[in-house]
Amino acid sequence: MAAERQDDSPSTTMGTQQWSYKVQNGNNRTVGAGATSTGSASATLTWGLNETDDWAVGAISIRPSVVQCGAGTLNAVGLRISDGSDSQISTATEALAIHAAWLSAGSPSVGPVGSTYNVAASGLSNVSRIDFGGDTNAFAGTLPYPGIGTVGDESFSDFLVHSSGTLSLAAGNYTIFVESDDGFSLVMDTVFGGTVSFNKFGGSAAGASNELRFEGATSNARTGGSFTLTQDSVFDITAIFFERGGQDYMEVSIANGLLISETPADYEILRDGALSNAVKFGECLPPTPALEYRFDEPSWDGTANEVIDNSGNNNNGTALGGITTTTGKICLAADIPSNNSASIFQAVDTGVDLDTIIGSSGTI
Repeated sequence: MAAERQDDSPSTTMGTQQWSYKVQNGNNRTVGAGATSTGSASATLTWGLNETDDWAVGAISIRPSVVQCGAGTLNAVGLRISDGSDSQISTATEALAIHAAWLSAGSPSVGPVGSTYNVAASGLSNVSRIDFGGDTNAFAGTLPYPGIGTVGDESFSDFLVHSSGTLSLAAGNYTIFVESDDGFSLVMDTVFGGTVSFNKFGGSAAGASNELRFEGATSNARTGGSFTLTQDSVFDITAIFFERGGQDYMEVSIANGLLISETPADYEILRDGALSNAVKFGECLPPTPALEYRFDEPSWDGTANEVIDNSGNNNNGTALGGITTTTGKICLAADIPSNNSASIFQAVDTGVDLDTIIGSSGTI
């Protein structure tokens, strides 16, 4: 990334700063500021936009920062059934089918869903943790089931709680551990970034590679799995558990590292801000790139719009100062020589005003 005539020195997160810039004589403006970011697959750079001339080079894509969609929360729904032709919930598969039937029926607060089940009570809430229970089990801060009883009340049976939303995790090694009574399913589908493949341990190895699952009734599922993310990632997470009868709770916890521990004290509840803010709820996929340069043109000669924008937004750039393409690790790359002169521009002119298309921060 390079910027012309910046009043404020740029900064970066999610990587190692490797800045090399010079200050223009007389007015303390940063000229030709640049950086590479190591230690992460992506970097967010912030700069001050107080001039009309703004440049960006050496970038795969430029897009606004990740936006917050759910204010650090997940959506949760509780459904209790009774009086249908089937008034019991016996498996995680059945719980998922009841939730799907409830959605298809228009999410009624009470009444029949499909031809088999009848919703006797329901409730919705926004939650910052996956930790529900009539029983508090291992962690303080237990939440009541949406629309079904209170914490400490285990008088209800045949209900489910479904939680869903987006989960953001920084690159690293993680272990998720679930204690539940009765069974459950937890799925992490990639929205952006890496893919979860659980190394499972404990009560059950059921489910897909990106799922932890205990299918039937149990006094405690005690099922976990570890995984590695090589880049910061965003997931659609869905968690459901069901209660057939007796004691009831669901606690989803997380720890740094690749563990096989079934000891709750080794974990903390999966919540917004957990693990020193490595865990975030409610973040969404960054917006579509405003421009994306792959630098795969055979050559450049300064002709306008010769550096092709692959984002579909037609923000084609122009090579300045005799820069050209060269062999890259994959296909071709931009060859931009070292330059410490304020009067010589060797860059790709994007032809766009970053202040307009991004604002004061973005991702490169």
